[in-house]
Amino acid sequence: MLENRTGKYDGCMKKERQQETIEENDTKYQIRKAAGIYWLIDIEQEGVPYRRPIPLNKMGADIWQCLAQGENPKMIAEKLSKEYDMEQEAMQKDISCFIKQLKEQDVFCDVGEEL
Repeated sequence: MLENRTGKYDGCMKKERQQETIEENDTKYQIRKAAGIYWLIDIEQEGVPYRRPIPLNKMGADIWQCLAQGENPKMIAEKLSKEYDMEQEAMQKDISCFIKQLKEQDVFCDVGEEL
């Protein structure tokens, strides 16, 4: 879910940027898409120390948006397992792993009902 920075660069930087702000929960993070990668950005940081944007893949961005809109992990697994044509149990493991990674980076602390 969190992208590594070793992805292959195809030589063309797209200027297309897609801003997807979750305003319902008044979150301090925004997801933006640039050069084919979703970036989770702390928009309230003051600059020092600087928090680097966190690269996400499409599934990570979808999970983040659902969490930010107040959906619990179980609901997200049901919804996204259909969208990604995955077993619900596998999706639940992916979501748990993603949440753990966010917590390790001090991005998320409470996600409601656990899986």
